[in-house]
Amino acid sequence: LSQSLSWRKRNQVDKIISEYKPNPVLVQYFPGGWHYHDKWNRPLFLLRMGQMDVKGLVKSAGEESLLQHTLAICEEGLRLTEEATRRCNRPITTWTLLIDLEGLNMRHLWRPGIRTLLTLIELVENNYPETMSHVLIIRAPRVFPILWTLVSTFIDDHTKSKFLFYGGNDYQDPGGLVDYMSEEFIPEFLGGKCKSLVCEGGLVPKN
Repeated sequence: LSQSLSWRKRNQVDKIISEYKPNPVLVQYFPGGWHYHDKWNRPLFLLRMGQMDVKGLVKSAGEESLLQHTLAICEEGLRLTEEATRRCNRPITTWTLLIDLEGLNMRHLWRPGIRTLLTLIELVENNYPETMSHVLIIRAPRVFPILWTLVSTFIDDHTKSKFLFYGGNDYQDPGGLVDYMSEEFIPEFLGGKCKSLVCEGGLVPKN
């Protein structure tokens, strides 16, 4: 706790919500954002990782911008849980992460990108413990086990127990998304009726 508080002060994390302005490249090409809430009124963050141009984002925006963006997401998650607590009149202290891997392929295994991902994981693990309720990983392709082998050793065992994996269209079956999200909030691109405001990503133009 002492280390984390020192880290927050050193990096002026408490000012992020009010002062953070994302890199324009991230605004246009980072395929993730807040998407309503899960069945327990916990804020839900939707990340379309399979649509992410990892190399383009790292080269155009830089690793530091991605770190700041991740911090902003985590801080916004804390703010949204407080908001949900007031709205529901009961404690809500965690948020849910939904990761869509449709489109994930070997280009996502670019070494500098993996290194950045591991840095992000370490940052979240060290400074935002117990803020995640579930991590729902859907439409995992054949290349995913390679990525999971690379990153899973850096994730705490307790955190790993919160991960749920769905390959193909398994997420549409009982025990899938409908167990964690109201049908009205399932995005159209996942077979639902809800329009997603989350950026679709795409290739970042070379400078």
